[in-house]
Amino acid sequence: MTEKLEWELVPRVKESEREAVEGLAEEALRLDAMMEVAPHRLTRADQDRLVELQRNMEECVVLPCEAAEAPQVGSRPDWGDEVKTLYEELEDNGGLTLQQFREHVETNHDCTRCPGAFSFPGVSGMPCDFELAPLLGVLVDDDLKEQVQFELAPSEMTELAEALELQLRMGSFLELEDRDTKAYLADAIGYLRFWSEAGFGVAPAFVNVEESE
Repeated sequence: MTEKLEWELVPRVKESEREAVEGLAEEALRLDAMMEVAPHRLTRADQDRLVELQRNMEECVVLPCEAAEAPQVGSRPDWGDEVKTLYEELEDNGGLTLQQFREHVETNHDCTRCPGAFSFPGVSGMPCDFELAPLLGVLVDDDLKEQVQFELAPSEMTELAEALELQLRMGSFLELEDRDTKAYLADAIGYLRFWSEAGFGVAPAFVNVEESE
């Protein structure tokens, strides 16, 4: 296993739920801290409550696929045949019939056609994340290198996109050996602009990835 760096979207809280989320987050942080320093003191009720808090917080945020207006799977041409093949290949279909499985999948958002999916997705496999590690090998400006390693608010993402675009126009960057550097930089700029306009922030995160033999 090796650690690789990616940008992950920071949840965008619904305005109507902002106060509720602050209260939920405060309680969740307290339980998280207890889990870190004194896990033996965490009761089963505490563990169940932590799961409940996380679920409640998820209901208070705007999903990236909704904000990006990603199309539903059911609008994809020949999606029925694809779903049938997937159903037949599944070892465990949860006891669902093919029709029930189709109805469940039909309204899911289609990540492969999401406007917020770019050519260099995160190493975790989420198309709305972005592979960040190569950017550190591209940039020659130390201030920009430092900036990309911290959580960024939407306004900061917009400023960074403008700075990266300037570096791209001036040719002030290092070439990557394993990919088209200009295409990668253009993708990073597009990613920052798209998701900042959608109201999301980004944060760097290390992801464990199995090394290929």
